[in-house]
Amino acid sequence: MSPMLNRCAALCLFSILAACGGGGGGDAPAPAPSLSVPLATAVANFVNRTQSSPVTVNGSITSGGQTFTLGGSGTLSESTSSSTFEGQAALRKNSTMTGTLTANGQSAPMSDTSQMYFDTNYRPLGDTSDTSYCVVTSATPIPVTAKAGDNGPWYTETCYTNGSKSVSAGTGSISYAVEPDTASTVILKIIAQTSVATGVTLPVTSIFRVDTSGQITRLQDLASFALAGEAFTLTVTYR
Repeated sequence: MSPMLNRCAALCLFSILAACGGGGGGDAPAPAPSLSVPLATAVANFVNRTQSSPVTVNGSITSGGQTFTLGGSGTLSESTSSSTFEGQAALRKNSTMTGTLTANGQSAPMSDTSQMYFDTNYRPLGDTSDTSYCVVTSATPIPVTAKAGDNGPWYTETCYTNGSKSVSAGTGSISYAVEPDTASTVILKIIAQTSVATGVTLPVTSIFRVDTSGQITRLQDLASFALAGEAFTLTVTYR
């Protein structure tokens, strides 16, 4: 399971607890369809970024014929350190989200920590969290440059419940798509499709803005799926 999916699934679980208890506008310059951006540089910048930023959560949960509105806010902290993964030297991107989620008038704390591992060429190696341990099984190098309309597979992974790899948790397929945005930026979507052991597919799309220098800005994570008989929609917006 990818960290993006871990985060959305974790928020869903927090929302169940709360429910049972009781961006930006404005005109933008016309997009340039042929605008090319250094995508590989953007990925490297994402891996190496260290910062904290506020986040907001919006969505809904439908359970037992009732629909509850979700809301929340918190902070995402990111850092990068040297590490190892599966016996290989790696860069570890650490992400921690903390805050509060509210549903049906009830509040619950949210706390999610995950790690993504890359080799020194920024090829993904795997990712981990408190509930999953995923190992990349195949990867296609991200293009050096890309423009709106470009898309393709990035990597696949096999997931387990923990580092012993004795219990399967499913498989993941991660791809990318580039869309037009403004005269100097494009939108990058990272699309994670994870098939869990129960046979359910959980999709999460992470949206970024990339400029012509390779600077990358995290915008949103989007999820809409059914899990354990509950229907969820979630939007996590990063400021």
